[in-house]
Amino acid sequence: MDNEIDEIAWPEEINNTSENQLSGYNESDTDGEIVNVNEVVLTIGDLFNDWESVQVIINSYAKQNGFVVAKSRKDVDPIDKSIIRRREYICWKSGTHQSKKVEDISLHRECSSYKTNCLW
Repeated sequence: MDNEIDEIAWPEEINNTSENQLSGYNESDTDGEIVNVNEVVLTIGDLFNDWESVQVIINSYAKQNGFVVAKSRKDVDPIDKSIIRRREYICWKSGTHQSKKVEDISLHRECSSYKTNCLW
């Protein structure tokens, strides 16, 4: 009995898919440049079905561009407080550190701030 396997049969779609396509990247036909097909692009006027999908897209965009977002504030409907009309997202490094100085110097400690006044 011969135990050697000549080839493994794969489904047709996997057999025709390159390794780059499986990892979320495609090779462009024109210049051989590799392009990320999972790239998130945000534009003004994008519409979403619910706030959860907004959160997923915003987090994906931030991760793709190397930062972290935080929810800053939300505006609710004046009549029905359970309806969110607007939500504001900011970079977690936005703003500047506001020191809370006290007169007793022994209460001070040396520390640095992560705030860099990021404008996103």
